[in-house]
Amino acid sequence: MNNVTFKIKKDFSIAKREAYNTLRANIAFSGEENKVILFTSAETGEGKTTVAFEMARSFANDGKKVILLDCDLRKSVMRSRYRITTDAPGKNSIKGMSHYLTSQASLDDVLCFAVDEGFDLILAGRSTPIPTELLNSPMFSNLISFCKRKYDYVIIDAPAITHVIDAAIIASQADGVVLVIEQGVTSKKKIGDAVKQLEYTKARILGAVLNKVND
Repeated sequence: MNNVTFKIKKDFSIAKREAYNTLRANIAFSGEENKVILFTSAETGEGKTTVAFEMARSFANDGKKVILLDCDLRKSVMRSRYRITTDAPGKNSIKGMSHYLTSQASLDDVLCFAVDEGFDLILAGRSTPIPTELLNSPMFSNLISFCKRKYDYVIIDAPAITHVIDAAIIASQADGVVLVIEQGVTSKKKIGDAVKQLEYTKARILGAVLNKVND
């Protein structure tokens, strides 16, 4: 396992921090069986990565054992957005989910610990041309099962569900889904399309987050 550091972290106001704490509490109150929580959105750029990251941080601050999985295997922004670095050998090429699912790295190779945040994570790794095949593979299913046994919460950051099928594939293995919606930007039709896609996969929709309010 590699130790990693987030160089950029948002300094939220008390009101926003409380909003994240409320979201954490609502997820916890939704049922003890809801351990694998998927965050997606209808469109790109709605802030789902930030919400997923803050949920992992909030649960960790609450004393829970948490892992954050970056499952955007097409165009992940997590590592660049937070300027994630490590002191481990080969620090400029941290291996991630795509490496593990293609058997190019072991689970120990891709597991990271966010030393300042108190949670584990697996980054997306190198972009791959076959994300749907990898996410629909037994290796990914086994990884989710492993994480569900080892951690109190498994937080998953997935691509926008109306753009690619990846989030729908992951949703079939999640205990609950939270839809992130950007205030004043996402159309009702797009939100409806996202909900229909999630319902088609028989995903349990826990609720929605209205994001970027008064930003």
